[in-house]
Amino acid sequence: MNAVSTALPVFEDCRDLLLEGAMIIDVRTEREFAKGHAEESINVPITALPSYIYSIKKQNKPVIICSKKGIRSEQATVILSESGVEAYNGGCWLDIQEKL
Repeated sequence: MNAVSTALPVFEDCRDLLLEGAMIIDVRTEREFAKGHAEESINVPITALPSYIYSIKKQNKPVIICSKKGIRSEQATVILSESGVEAYNGGCWLDIQEKL
């Protein structure tokens, strides 16, 4: 029996998406975001994410999600994916910043 990977796409798989205009959404709190964030990222705290799903979908762009360690970004990626958004777990915002 072959094992099937259920891991969410990681940032390395998303480099071309950034070149094509993908949005970067940081799901940390406003306070965490204010202390530092990836260039060009927007802050949508995970607690507020459900309120923004329609607006995000309307952008009709892939979305790369980041957070402090990748835990919240994985949760947000699942939420957005289940809502029909092309979403990718970028993990830690520092990792994204290094690759921009």
